[in-house]
Amino acid sequence: MASLEQQKIFSYDPVHAREISESYLSPIGERGRLFIILELPQNHKINQETAVDELIDKASNYFDILKLENSEALLEEILQKINQFLPALAAEIKIRNWLSGLAMAIGIIHEDQVYLSTAGNINAIIIHRHQLTPLADRSQAINPHKIFSDITSGQLDDGDSLIISTNALFDYISQEKIRQIVKQYTTEAAARKINSLLEDVPDFVTFNTLLIKNPGISDQDLPAAKTSLEDRDAQPEKNVRPPGTILAPDHSPRLFQHSASRPQTSLTIDARGLKNVWWIKKILHLLKMLGRFFRIVGLVLKTTVRGLKNSLFFIFSKKYRYRQEAKSLEEIQDLGQAKYHWWQGLNRAKKISLLIMLALTLIFLQSLVFLTQNREIEKKDEA
Repeated sequence: MASLEQQKIFSYDPVHAREISESYLSPIGERGRLFIILELPQNHKINQETAVDELIDKASNYFDILKLENSEALLEEILQKINQFLPALAAEIKIRNWLSGLAMAIGIIHEDQVYLSTAGNINAIIIHRHQLTPLADRSQAINPHKIFSDITSGQLDDGDSLIISTNALFDYISQEKIRQIVKQYTTEAAARKINSLLEDVPDFVTFNTLLIKNPGISDQDLPAAKTSLEDRDAQPEKNVRPPGTILAPDHSPRLFQHSASRPQTSLTIDARGLKNVWWIKKILHLLKMLGRFFRIVGLVLKTTVRGLKNSLFFIFSKKYRYRQEAKSLEEIQDLGQAKYHWWQGLNRAKKISLLIMLALTLIFLQSLVFLTQNREIEKKDEA
């Protein structure tokens, strides 16, 4: 069986980035290779780096210590443990709706098979022959009681590729352009080509992508893969200065031009500065209020229609009633399991403290009841 090539496209500036991003590839072993792509909204008031490192360490440890030979069963077991761990981690971080902002892909590469599960706003696109097929459902909201709910698995044929990425890559390069690059080159050459297209993107934009490909016979190797920089250098230019070498974000060498004695300047217009003009601010505020009004009206109409539809189904459809009952029971069971795992995750001191607080609260409420009753009796006696 052919082994799959893997290549990361990872560009992240922790100082200026608007997200926290992490990419992990485990060493290759007999059971394959674990990969993780993770992204979270930046919060400058709370340090999330420790939590991200802890999450990746947990997943990699589970991959190492679980004694399962079947890759799909191994990934299922890892996901089950991650589903139990994430709610407790979210409670420690103390960021509201922290899990809803999570974008994460976790999977195993074994020989020519890929096993993948995603949560949140993650793109997973397979390139088979000349067709692009999305694999991840980005529209599904994260269930905090079961973050990873299913696994996508399959075999990559010769020349097939799988692209797993956060949103930013497809904001700057079209899917069709990426398909052409990945189809034509090896993963290393494709990553270099894509990095060259992204070199002028601002520092605050983060790219976190994993390319997985079953090599094809017609793949062009790295020397044949010309980046946009190399294409530009091949053309004659005036006043070309001696080139030097620096490291690009993917640690590959790239050319740069030495600065001349007279500084070169460029005019940059920041459209965000127009927001400070008073009449534009008024118009934007009005549009924002109108948008909020229509959004509320739409939400009310949508809720009303949905309520009427559900009521009619509940009255006239026996099957719908059974399905709703089963769904409610499942939600109650998931909630109970989440609370149970949260309680099990507490140490003995925290458990004792919570029990003492509960007992004091019950005593306080009972005292209020007695005081209220005594006052009512006193009022009746005075009357």
